[in-house]
Amino acid sequence: MEGHEPPRAQAATIRGVRGRVLIAVAAAVLAAGCGGNEEGGSGSGGAEKPKLETDDSGTRTIKVIDAKAGLEIEIQNDGLGVKATADAPEATRALEGELLGGSCEDDGKEGVEAAAQFPVYWREEYGDWGSALAREDNLGKFEVYESPEEYDKAKAKPVLAEHVTRCKLFKTEPTGEPDQLVFDAENDTPLATATFR
Repeated sequence: MEGHEPPRAQAATIRGVRGRVLIAVAAAVLAAGCGGNEEGGSGSGGAEKPKLETDDSGTRTIKVIDAKAGLEIEIQNDGLGVKATADAPEATRALEGELLGGSCEDDGKEGVEAAAQFPVYWREEYGDWGSALAREDNLGKFEVYESPEEYDKAKAKPVLAEHVTRCKLFKTEPTGEPDQLVFDAENDTPLATATFR
């Protein structure tokens, strides 16, 4: 899931509803900028430990495949990307086009804080899901750089891919209100789990 930059001026609405997260579905998809990639990595029960990789542009990526769910879950810098594997079960394929819920945990180091609950949007143009909301301090944040030096300094900051320990994905449920879905990261059974460290 490589090569696509996240949109910077998009927003989503999330608010708590009795222990659940309500997601108002925005017309503009908030995506993490993770496109297609080769199959690889290992799932929660795999023999290989997931590896943090850095490409030539400095993008930090770590990914895991949840074989049971048939989903590749990847953190690319501060965004989350999810795609169905070639052998994904029909139940997973049936979710394509649907909004998912996400929840990530971090190692508590270097001030990087993973978001406890966030929306994961279907991206039709890439045939996958993505979210730029996986990092807590990125929620509602717009980045403006006054110079190339400021941008380079910001790019050098610690990223979620370096500190994420686990992410879970959840199916969402309609609330009965138009364009609103909900999930509960504390009590719902995860659709998929990725253990990175």
